[in-house]
Amino acid sequence: MATTAKQFVAQAQSWLGINETSGGHKEIINLYNSRRWRGCGFKMKYSGEWCAAFISACAIKTKSMDIVPIDCHCNHIIKKAKKKGIWIENEATTPKVGDLVLYEWQDSGKGNNTSPADHIGVVETVDAIGKTFVVIEGNYKQSVKRRKLKFNARYLRGFVRPRYQTTVKKKPLNKIKSKIKSKK
Repeated sequence: MATTAKQFVAQAQSWLGINETSGGHKEIINLYNSRRWRGCGFKMKYSGEWCAAFISACAIKTKSMDIVPIDCHCNHIIKKAKKKGIWIENEATTPKVGDLVLYEWQDSGKGNNTSPADHIGVVETVDAIGKTFVVIEGNYKQSVKRRKLKFNARYLRGFVRPRYQTTVKKKPLNKIKSKIKSKK
């Protein structure tokens, strides 16, 4: 099943408000740990940084692991995105809904940031006129929260642009009719 950007973002939205205080983040980490591959090669602990596991869990839930690089480490996600040809090194790129945005907190703000990434989220909305976008992030102050950013903001490391399905495929009408007849 191919996933649209809207479906991926909807999964991220469904987890808004989950936090460490209530233990809700354990659902995300458990989902990440349930996969045999476990990108980093180890099970995540509940006390670990879980922003990349959040993105990976969204991919697992939406069955988009083939188009979204999954791992528990931001830099491994960048490496996998580069191999897939979906990494955008230019932090001045205009984001699209469903893009993954990676941050580097030691960014000098001079537009030459190629240091290791520290954090990741998914673009929820884009305001091209106001040149802002909203990102949903796991482990943002130990919760799943939104953050509003300006285009080309300081701390942006780059973007992953998964090759989402652009439209939802509809079943042919004759298959729907045959299912209705078979139920009678």
